[in-house]
Amino acid sequence: MLVAALAPARPGTRVHSRTTQAARCCASVDGAVVAEDAAAVSSEALAQAKARLISAVAGLDRGASARPSDVNAVSAAVTELEALAPRASLDSSLDSLSGLWRLVYSSTFAGQPGGSQGFTGVPGAGTPLRLGPVFQRVQASKRTLDNIVELTVPGPFFLGSLTVVATLSHSLEVLSDSRVRVNFQALALRGRGVRGARPLTLPSPLSLLPALEAALPPNLRGGEFDTTFCDAEARVSRGDRGELRVFVRA
Repeated sequence: MLVAALAPARPGTRVHSRTTQAARCCASVDGAVVAEDAAAVSSEALAQAKARLISAVAGLDRGASARPSDVNAVSAAVTELEALAPRASLDSSLDSLSGLWRLVYSSTFAGQPGGSQGFTGVPGAGTPLRLGPVFQRVQASKRTLDNIVELTVPGPFFLGSLTVVATLSHSLEVLSDSRVRVNFQALALRGRGVRGARPLTLPSPLSLLPALEAALPPNLRGGEFDTTFCDAEARVSRGDRGELRVFVRA
């Protein structure tokens, strides 16, 4: 009887063994474990790549103090992050972009060509103006994108300095699952900081000279941007003229 139990089954005989079922079960479980492990490794690699990018841009004053080696390091970190990240997908609600973002790196500020506003370098460079924080505010419900820039003008020591906050308002249009187009709408200037003076709103040059807006070339009125990475903490965008920007949530 023992010999019969150990003998191989005859051709055509169906074998229903607990061992076979257990093996299949283990294979299924092992496959799920492997998939979970791969997902964990991928998530960990992505987090590490993002951390390397944030580390690469730290201390560069948004790119203003970047050396060529720093520019190369940031470019390599962005390329690595983009290769690991899932393809960015912007739904029609733009929820992933909505909110206030702080600019931590711009290739234009680092001296690279292709600035979206038609300049290369840091705004105010070569003048007494000092560049302050730069933000980007996206309001999905209004389909608007505002670039907010602070510039400080040194004043006499008894008055203090004057800070001008420039808000460049744009309309926002979704072109594809990763690309948006922004079109310049208006410029608002607000001054603050002079000792003893109340905040004041300065008139926009475009309000004083309506023809100026119509005279602006297309590349100064707006542009297109691809979001190549975006999560709850950081965002990477590439402009249609080559500008690379890195933002963090404000």
